[in-house]
Amino acid sequence: MAVQISGTTVIDNSRNITNGGSGSFSSTVTVGAQSSSGHLTQKSYVDSLVSGAGGEILQIVSTHTTSQSNSATGTSWTQLSTLNRSITISSSSSKILIVAGVCFGSSANFAYFAFSRNGSRIGTGSDESSAPGISGGRVLDVDDFVCQWGGSYLDSPGSSSGTTLTYGIQFRPGAPSGDIIYVNRSGTVSGDYYNTNGASNITLYEIKP
Repeated sequence: MAVQISGTTVIDNSRNITNGGSGSFSSTVTVGAQSSSGHLTQKSYVDSLVSGAGGEILQIVSTHTTSQSNSATGTSWTQLSTLNRSITISSSSSKILIVAGVCFGSSANFAYFAFSRNGSRIGTGSDESSAPGISGGRVLDVDDFVCQWGGSYLDSPGSSSGTTLTYGIQFRPGAPSGDIIYVNRSGTVSGDYYNTNGASNITLYEIKP
């Protein structure tokens, strides 16, 4: 519902002002009384969020890197240390949304990726014999090209308020035959136009449940 001010200015529900001009309210406008002086309570009156409602983003942290690194050979997982990102949670009930993208090349046909929290894989399928639990993977057409893996995961760490958590990405080749996964570069470096270099990133959102 729009509010009419002296017939010249209209403020709509999106807080846009159209047909601007001078004017005055014909009667007192009451916004509502705050239940406390806290930031979240004040913010709820501005953003139309009910005080105590979930879904609010409390903080965002991000890391972007062009650093080049590579995996170990075989079936061991390698922590991509340049994408490790720490966040100190403000509530024990907070959820952390992880959004990441990794540029990579390989001497292998398969590259596997997994999200991690404090060095342990999370958000993956189950490990079964020689089949690893992963958050995602990619089949490479040829060694020369740079590809990209991207994914997201909503984590419920259940840690105490004030706890600092470190999230990141782990990666490994899909086969134990001596293959290597390269981050932010192709599997070969020959100077040809398709041997491009890449950039990778990770962003963490602390969300009020």
